[in-house]
Amino acid sequence: MKKKNDTVRYRDKEIKAMIARGEDRTNWAKTDEVTGARLEESIRADVDEAGSEPDWTQSIIGVPPPKDHINIRVDHDVLEWFRSNGRGYQTLMNNVLRGFMQARQDRKVPIARQKKIILPVSRTRGGARPGVDLDNNASLLDVMEDRS
Repeated sequence: MKKKNDTVRYRDKEIKAMIARGEDRTNWAKTDEVTGARLEESIRADVDEAGSEPDWTQSIIGVPPPKDHINIRVDHDVLEWFRSNGRGYQTLMNNVLRGFMQARQDRKVPIARQKKIILPVSRTRGGARPGVDLDNNASLLDVMEDRS
């Protein structure tokens, strides 16, 4: 999709000339009326700023590490959920993975590997072994671990 190019760029000389011609749309009288106290009051009244002190505990100093280009297979519903969050979904996915990685590094917990599951199948007919209820997880697990 092609981006809209509605940004107008001016050089500093052009801006000064526009101001000199009176083409400036800034209401300087209103700007001059604002005192420091009034400005602080309007900041406190702003719902986005109300009582919010930046949390610098999660800040990172320095340049972020370079990204690698990879191809990865992700479950469809997982990808759709990330995409539903709009632009920057790949950055969001990276942040989730980074959070997971850092949590594991802090606790020094290895990633639990799932053991390979072999479904019980009949050798004569193919498909599920007779008597195995594929909708019953407990009995299926019993059969797979030969507890039947």
